[in-house]
Amino acid sequence: MHGRERVRLPKTTTSLLFLTFCFANGGYAQDIDLRALLPDVTFAKPSGWDAPVMIKSVDDCSAESCQYDASPFVFSEGDSIYLSYAFTTRNGAENVDVAPTLDGVRRGQFNSVTSEGVFYNIVIPPLQNLSPGNHTIGVKLDYDNTISESNESNNEYRIDLTITGSGGGDQVPAYILPHNSWRLISLPTSFASGSSITVHDFFEGDLPLGSYGTAWIIYYYDASNRQYVSPGLNDPLEQGVGYWIIQLTGSSAKLTVNDGAPTPIDFSLPQCPQGASGCFEFPLEAVDEHNWNLLGYPFPNNLAWNRQVIVTDFGSCADADGCTLNEASQKGVFHQSGYSFGDEGYNELRDSALLRPWMGYWALTKPAANGLNLRLLTPKFNSSRPILEIDMDENFDIHNYRAPFVVRANMDNGALFLLGSSHTSDFGSPTFKTVEAVFNSYTNIDFLIVEGVSPSVIHTQGYLNHVMADCESKTNNCVEGTYAVYLANIKGGIDFETGEPSEQAMLDHVIDRGYSENDYASLRYVRVINQLYRDNPNYSEADVIRGVERVQYGLIHGLGIASEFGYESWKNWYRQNIGRSLTMEEMHRRGRSTKPDSGGDMLEKLAYEVDQARNPNIKRTIDSAFQKGYHNILVVYGSGHIYEYYEQFSESAVKRTFLKYFE
Repeated sequence: MHGRERVRLPKTTTSLLFLTFCFANGGYAQDIDLRALLPDVTFAKPSGWDAPVMIKSVDDCSAESCQYDASPFVFSEGDSIYLSYAFTTRNGAENVDVAPTLDGVRRGQFNSVTSEGVFYNIVIPPLQNLSPGNHTIGVKLDYDNTISESNESNNEYRIDLTITGSGGGDQVPAYILPHNSWRLISLPTSFASGSSITVHDFFEGDLPLGSYGTAWIIYYYDASNRQYVSPGLNDPLEQGVGYWIIQLTGSSAKLTVNDGAPTPIDFSLPQCPQGASGCFEFPLEAVDEHNWNLLGYPFPNNLAWNRQVIVTDFGSCADADGCTLNEASQKGVFHQSGYSFGDEGYNELRDSALLRPWMGYWALTKPAANGLNLRLLTPKFNSSRPILEIDMDENFDIHNYRAPFVVRANMDNGALFLLGSSHTSDFGSPTFKTVEAVFNSYTNIDFLIVEGVSPSVIHTQGYLNHVMADCESKTNNCVEGTYAVYLANIKGGIDFETGEPSEQAMLDHVIDRGYSENDYASLRYVRVINQLYRDNPNYSEADVIRGVERVQYGLIHGLGIASEFGYESWKNWYRQNIGRSLTMEEMHRRGRSTKPDSGGDMLEKLAYEVDQARNPNIKRTIDSAFQKGYHNILVVYGSGHIYEYYEQFSESAVKRTFLKYFE
């Protein structure tokens, strides 16, 4: 290209990301990002609004003004919910499909489908009369992704809210039972009088006792005789049993627990999942063919379906860990899915689907379970209390405390939890226990950011499959960040992202600082030794060679570098740049740590430069999550990042608290 020339681009050029213009003599001119030419649909906060998407219990928003209520994300049972939102378009986007979502599921479409606008005080029927508990209401622009956009990540805004209901005991939400609609329910707590309560005593005050059998009725399923039974008013209701119920009183009824007590759990079951305080044990009826059992979820808080465990007295699931539901299905003793019942009929319970308070559901035993005394263990996770909790003022020195620890930063739009970890794959370590404690203590966490995973990998199904397999099998590949992703998946409703930049970005950064591709590869190779040392300090040179070959393969195919820079070349590099031979003794010394240090040896300087590329990306990922509408964000990173950068990561915090759960 000579001087100034006009370049005509075909319409299909928008499928490219960049055009690079160069002079004939090889000089660089300019990159043009073609994505900027594409349309974009995004939320826009009007002047006078507190946020681009708002939910309120009163219809007082206007185009000019919309402010949060005193408790903006807490509604009482029966409150109306009015939704207001505003969005804008760029570069000619039009005919935008705008849809509301409830708990991640589309619930209709707004009447106004336009290029942009401000819409307020909208009543959406599926968002009214929500059951007590935690919910997520959202608005999604271009729901089906029909518009090719310059930024596909800014189309959804979500708000977490809590619906409070009356109830006693273990803070049990009320249950709304609609008129003339069958429901499957359970008893979400035990009772002061014991683990059972009569039909009369449980429903007294909620349904007309004199009309039992005519205006309302309940049934349980006798799995032994395969028939439904309707108990009498003075017959007991049992925890762990699912009940069909219908009422014809002409309006919805509210079921409450007035004499609640904690559900009895068994603390001694070795198969109960790690981190649980105990398990509720369901005996299951199994015969020489498939057999349905109607069960009732016994707790007042949510649980992911796949957190449950199947055990037998002998045979397929009799070992110390029992069987996961998928393992039990493969072994022919239990079907991996259950089925609850709601407004739209049966709903499959599988993988991370949530069991909720008051939920009854069907579970299916398989023929191979006959005679094995099959039981289903449902764990109970309690909140964990920190052993140390300190308000962080200007005199607080975080370096006085070793990992693991948590910095809780209260923000105007939510909370940020910065978990400074030790790098480990030990399930009994303080770091793993701290990860569990944070999830159990702060059940409203809705977004997770972890280190050590490429942006191109973290959202693939293959990555999640490896996470679940490695952590369920407790392999050395399940490290602290992986374990956090595992817990987020089994708890359900928690999205996750990596805080890492792309590997190309890190390579570009170190090259800009004067290092070479082989220097970068050398840092990647030494990380192999770090990982081997953590997994097994008695590793061999053959283990190192295999690890280096794996990394080299990734560098060749991912970045197009290191094709001639293998293990032997690296040993020569190490001698030349570090000044020592890479013997096994040196590997063990190096394997303990390669700390970022701008004044250290070349590997430590490289680690420092890579961190200079990584830390700003962590901050951008945190900011992006808040902008997308997440409110409670957990970041699990090595303690070095948190020690040095917690103030930058949480720069808009109104208060910071230091928490330590385990030593």
